[in-house]
Amino acid sequence: MVKADAIYFNGNIYSSDAHNTFYSGMAIAEGMIIAMGDDESIMQYQNEITKLVDLHGQFVMSGLVDSHLHPFWGASQSLSCDLKHQVLTKTEILIKITQYAAQYMQEHKDGWIIVRGWMQPDMLPIGSELMREDLDKISLNYPIIIFSNDCHLLVCNTLALSSFKTVDIPEDALVKGILEDGPAMQAFDEITRYSDDYALRVAKKAQSLLNEQGVTTVMDARADAVTFKAFQSLAQSNELTLRVLGAREIPAKAFATADMIPDAIAETQAFMAEFSYKQTALQPTTTISHIKFFIDGVLQAPLHTALLRKPYHLDGVDQYGDCYYDKALLTELLSQTNQLGWHPHMHTVGDAGIDFALDCIEGSQKQSPNSAVRAGFAHNELTVPEHYPRFKALNVIATQSLQWGAMCEVTQATFEELLGKERMEYFECAGRFYDAGVKVAYGSDWPIDHLNLWEHFQLGMNRQLMGSHYQHGNDRMLTVQEVLRSATIDAAYMLRQDQNIGSLEAGKFADFIVLNQNPFELDRYKIHIVKVEQVFLGGKPIKIS
Repeated sequence: MVKADAIYFNGNIYSSDAHNTFYSGMAIAEGMIIAMGDDESIMQYQNEITKLVDLHGQFVMSGLVDSHLHPFWGASQSLSCDLKHQVLTKTEILIKITQYAAQYMQEHKDGWIIVRGWMQPDMLPIGSELMREDLDKISLNYPIIIFSNDCHLLVCNTLALSSFKTVDIPEDALVKGILEDGPAMQAFDEITRYSDDYALRVAKKAQSLLNEQGVTTVMDARADAVTFKAFQSLAQSNELTLRVLGAREIPAKAFATADMIPDAIAETQAFMAEFSYKQTALQPTTTISHIKFFIDGVLQAPLHTALLRKPYHLDGVDQYGDCYYDKALLTELLSQTNQLGWHPHMHTVGDAGIDFALDCIEGSQKQSPNSAVRAGFAHNELTVPEHYPRFKALNVIATQSLQWGAMCEVTQATFEELLGKERMEYFECAGRFYDAGVKVAYGSDWPIDHLNLWEHFQLGMNRQLMGSHYQHGNDRMLTVQEVLRSATIDAAYMLRQDQNIGSLEAGKFADFIVLNQNPFELDRYKIHIVKVEQVFLGGKPIKIS
C-alpha cells in the first residue's frame, strides 16, 4: 500500500464527485490524492513520516476552475488608467482620462495612454458615445485608446488610428475612431506587446489575484504568445501557481478559402507545439488543446453585432447582427481538427449565432466523428427552446458567466426594448441548460466583470444584483451545488481535464482549497462572504494574501 505524504482529517470535504460525496479525510502522496474516506479508514495510509493535518471541521473542496477568462487583460488593467467598472457620466470619464494623461505625459516622453475598466453601455447618459474627437481634445501628440471591458470595442484618438500597423481599419472607424469586435482585439494586441520583464510581472499578478479567489486552473479564452511565453517562463522556474490552459483563435481570414485550411491548421499546430505541455500533479504548466472562434459579436449598444434570428428593435434600421465565418468553410475546418482531437470554443451570443455554431458542430461530427472532442459555447445570452436539446445531443458544453443572470431593472428594460418581451423570456437562462441535462461550465470572463467569484456565484444563484430588490425572473434560481459543480468538475470536463482535476477523488491531482465558511450551510444571499483561507496545488500550499 502506498503511504501518504500528508493526511488531512476531521474536515468537511466536498468531493464534487458523481455522487457529491462528503468525506472527513483525504490522503495525498506525491501531489496525488491516494484515498478519500472517514478519519479511521484514512489513517491506514499513515507511516512514521506522514504529515497529519487536523482541519478542525473546516470546509474543503476542489480548486476552482475558471473556464473562460482573459488573465493578461485582467491583470494589466490596474497597471493602466483604470476606471474600475464605475458607472460614470461621459464628462466624468473624460475628466479622469485627462487627469491620468497629464500625469502620464509629464512622466513619459512617448508611449500609449491606455484606458480600461469601462463599458460604453454603462456610461451616462444612456446612449452617449466616446469618440475620436473627444480623445483628440485630450492629446494629439500621444496615442490614446479606451478598451471596453467586453473586449469588443476600442475607441482611439487620431494618432492612435494612424499608428496601427497590423490592423485593417474599416472606413467607418476613421470617422468615429471606434473599432469593433475582431479589429478592436487585434488593435489592443498590437499595442500591448509587453517586454519580457513586464509580461512576467503581469503573469505573476494574474496568478496571485486568481489564487486569492481559490482558482487553481484557468483557460485563457484567446491564447497569445506573449501570455503563454510568460506563464511558461514561470513554469520553468517553478513559480507557476496555476494550471494554464488556452484556446487559440483561428480567425476567419486565416481560411478565407478552402485551400487555406491546411495552413491555418499548421499555424495553430506550431503554436501548440511551442506552448502545450502535459499537466502533472507536481508541475503545473501551460496546455493548449482548444481552438477559438468568434462566431458573432455583442448585443449591447452601440455595436448590436450579436447574430439574431429576427432583427433588433432599432428605429428605421433592419439589423440582424454579424456572423464572422462562412458555414461551409468552418464546418470543413472543424471536420479536420476533429481528427486532431482539438476542442472548439465558440463565442456565441445571439440566437442565430448559436444556430450557426450548432450547425457547424453537427456537420463536422457527421463528416469526421470524434466523441472525444468537447465543444464549448461561451455566453449563449439569447437562446430559444430548441437549442437546449441540440446542446445535449451534440454534447456541447454551455460556458456561462453565471453572474450575468442578475441585472438591474434599467438593464432589463433596455434589453426588452432592444429585443422584445417574447425573446427576453430566454435571455441569460442558465437554469434552462441545467434542466435540459446540458453540462454548464463557469467562466468569469474577467476582466469584463471585476474578479470576485464568490459574488459571481451568489448573483448567478439568485439572479439578483448585490443590494438590489429586483430579480430577473425569467428563469429559476440555481442551487449552490449546481454552481460549485460548474466551477469545478463540469468546467474541468469542458477542458477535458476531468481525469486529473475538478473533483477530490483517488487518482486525481491534489488541487484543493480551504474556505472560512461552508457554502452549503450559508443563506443563499450570503455566499459572497466566503473567503479562501488556503490554496493547494498538487498538494503544495500556495501563498495568498
